[in-house]
Amino acid sequence: MRKALCVLAFSLASISPALADTDSPATQLRYLIGSWDCVTNGATPITEAMTVEALPGGAWLHGTGTSQANGQSLTDESYLEWDARTSRWILIQIYSNGTYAVSTSTSPTLSGSTWTAYGASAPGATLSENSATQYTLEQSGIEGGRKITLDEVCTRQ
Repeated sequence: MRKALCVLAFSLASISPALADTDSPATQLRYLIGSWDCVTNGATPITEAMTVEALPGGAWLHGTGTSQANGQSLTDESYLEWDARTSRWILIQIYSNGTYAVSTSTSPTLSGSTWTAYGASAPGATLSENSATQYTLEQSGIEGGRKITLDEVCTRQ
């Protein structure tokens, strides 16, 4: 078992870029590090407080958030990285209500990237960096047989 863990750790370290590699799209992840306040406009307005940090080794970002909608609270954890081996962004999201999403984007730039999502809460999305302190996430998908469109605006605290 210990050998398997060492091999896994070595494999992950060898395929994941560090944030310090200036030639890698992964350097764009630095933009997201910090605390953000987000507001989603849709049929039900949602507010979220989110904190993003680099995990040890610098290849992955880890985000934690708490959102409020209709007087109910939902917590989530997110993991984001640039996978140099497959030349795509990978985003894994886990929510306290049991839903999840795994999303990918082959755009080499984070701003303007279009995402394809898979999972129980998986709308497609486009991320746009508006400024050094604000980004938007335009999401669309099918929920309950209806097409939904959500626009989320996040501002650095």
